[in-house]
Amino acid sequence: MIQRRSLREIGSLLVITAFLSGGIAVWLWSHSNASWRAHQERAYVAGINLYYAVQNGTVPAEEVQIRPLSAEDQARAARGAFRQISHAPLAARVTIVLISADSANSQTGAPLTMAILSSDLTYKLAEIPNRADQTAAEKTGEVFRLVASYCSDPVVLTQMGSAPWFEIDAASVLSCAAAPADNRMWAVLLAVLAMGVTLTVVLNLSAEFSQFAEQLRSRRRIGG
Repeated sequence: MIQRRSLREIGSLLVITAFLSGGIAVWLWSHSNASWRAHQERAYVAGINLYYAVQNGTVPAEEVQIRPLSAEDQARAARGAFRQISHAPLAARVTIVLISADSANSQTGAPLTMAILSSDLTYKLAEIPNRADQTAAEKTGEVFRLVASYCSDPVVLTQMGSAPWFEIDAASVLSCAAAPADNRMWAVLLAVLAMGVTLTVVLNLSAEFSQFAEQLRSRRRIGG
């Protein structure tokens, strides 16, 4: 009776542990995904606002600040020497993005050129969604969404047509510090740990049952 009650307790504990561990792991995974989607959406909106601010010369949203380059940096940017700009990261990798003007505004509109400098990576522009009816502002938003998807502290430079170059400070949406914590690894680790504990307990119980059965057989042989 004592052994049976002990097994019931162990079984109940295993079920409760598995349920709680699974629930926590799912919550961590879902919450992390939701946080990243919200972070990327903020970057997307900031990119759209940036495009209109550069195009129209208006004040951008609070997530973005626009600063003109110095005369020396203007000359460097004009000849494509982006790595030599004052605030460029060491050993910077440069990603050039050319965003054409909207087809409805092709006569008076101007293309937007972006130079994204990062010490860590070159951004994969092929990952940017491209629709037939996509506006230039939406394309800029998608570029920001892509940049925000990676942990980096990039320097972003923009030029509308042949206008002067500007440095874009969007650290509040593009920097590593702005990115939410990625708890998906913790979710996987918790699930693996719970599974490992459960398997260990089950294997130990199986070994104890085998040992107990062997003892019973030995007693029967001795008792004859």
